[in-house]
Amino acid sequence: MTNNEIEEYIKEFLEGKIDIITFKNKCDENDEIYNFLQRIVEQTKINKRILKRPGEEKLVNVLEYLISPDSDPSLPYGSPRHYDNVKQCLNFSWRCVTHNVHISSGALDFFNDIDNIFYQINQEYTKTDYYLNEFEFALEVIPSYLEGSPEIYIEENIISKYPSTIKKTERKRLIKNEIKEQFKTENGYPIWYQSSEWPICKNGHPLTYLGKDKIKSSPDHGVWMFRDESDGEIILVEQYS
Repeated sequence: MTNNEIEEYIKEFLEGKIDIITFKNKCDENDEIYNFLQRIVEQTKINKRILKRPGEEKLVNVLEYLISPDSDPSLPYGSPRHYDNVKQCLNFSWRCVTHNVHISSGALDFFNDIDNIFYQINQEYTKTDYYLNEFEFALEVIPSYLEGSPEIYIEENIISKYPSTIKKTERKRLIKNEIKEQFKTENGYPIWYQSSEWPICKNGHPLTYLGKDKIKSSPDHGVWMFRDESDGEIILVEQYS
């Protein structure tokens, strides 16, 4: 693609005319889109000024990390000491989790990073609010006892079955009902000390919650019991407050 074609393609993605899976696959076919975005970063370094949308001036921008890598707060969590380019920034292992385009939070993170970079050369477009709306929708339908690692399972296996074309109230009802059906319990729901670690069993489905082990638990140490319905194995999940 020519530079003009790449620019138009990115703009159409940000306007919601191209879905994020198609866009990410196009990025990964070869480096032309990543290289185009990298040239924007290099020019921003020269300009020494990062443009931000009105109302977003105080938000952290991916360009700040690319221009000043040591400012990235993810460094203590295993990210590289520096970024060589946009492609590396968007695709190294830690960000492949936080920018997983198959779930709402990851899609929003990836979308915002592309938007932040592209905005430096083009402010004449209206970005879609689809990814923000889907992220906020997920927050509404995922119960607090599943906020954590189970969110990926819920988004990939439950929310994805009910597209946003369904009326919102009906969509919420269907998703909440299926979450209850799949995350079975025999004794209430766990009150985690940290984020949820509801385990997934060997056959790829959530385990059944049996309750908290009151003997092994203490005020600062929780032990929750789950059963794998595929073989009856009891799994213990421990957390410290």
